[in-house]
Amino acid sequence: MPRPPAVKFPGYRVFDESRVEANDAMVALLVGSRLSSHLLEANAGSSAYLSEIYPAVRGIGRMYRTIDDTSQMLIEAERHLASMAIPYVWATYEELVNSAVKLFEECRMGPTGAERHNGLPGLHSYLERVSSIEFESDALALAELVRRIRVCIIHNGGRIRADLVDEWNSLAPSARTAWVGFAGHDLDVTKENLELTDRELVASLATTKWMARQISSLLVAALTAQDWSKAIVDDFLENYGRPLPGETRMLRRKVKGWVRMYYSATNATDSDIDSELLGRGL
Repeated sequence: MPRPPAVKFPGYRVFDESRVEANDAMVALLVGSRLSSHLLEANAGSSAYLSEIYPAVRGIGRMYRTIDDTSQMLIEAERHLASMAIPYVWATYEELVNSAVKLFEECRMGPTGAERHNGLPGLHSYLERVSSIEFESDALALAELVRRIRVCIIHNGGRIRADLVDEWNSLAPSARTAWVGFAGHDLDVTKENLELTDRELVASLATTKWMARQISSLLVAALTAQDWSKAIVDDFLENYGRPLPGETRMLRRKVKGWVRMYYSATNATDSDIDSELLGRGL
């Protein structure tokens, strides 16, 4: 069965664009790193420095390294690239969650202090509470796994913390199978340091996309047609500005096109949109 379309409210669009950009940038850097390593093999064993062999490359003088040193650095670069990209991916997902919470707050359904105090897990619980829908347990578990990977990278110098080991070991078999389906292998928590590759980034991207789709479903279930009409018109005017006198008919066509493009999964009808526009004198 095909999945319903996501509601592409502003926060979702930013998340989706950032996710694609992160994936494309990571692939480009990895391919560039592997291609460079392959090209350096022609000069393997040379004691010359990079700046002597490739003097025309801008900034190469800052890399006071021999060919063999550089080749080893490129081999290790993959881990560092993933360590930089995963926190970025998680940050864009956090912004998506906050933007979803903001939509609810604008409908006077803001989270409690306790939920905010509990960080992102608390906001996940809040979204479940106000929508009366639960996230898929495997998706939520993998999201928590990615969050703990991010904590190890940012706050523990890339060293594996006991809570990450516990989180991995406590995953349900179906959640672990999902991770392996994304990454191609288990998360290695047996060493002192995280050894990340592009596959862990792929799994992180897939997990946050999985959660983003569910956030969209929660929003559709919890917000009324009137809530969506307000959000849709706010979004449209934020991008296009208020119309000039005499442009009312054109405005209505454009707003309804906006609905088809980004909000087709909501329950807002043409009549609801017309009522919202009329209420604003448009």
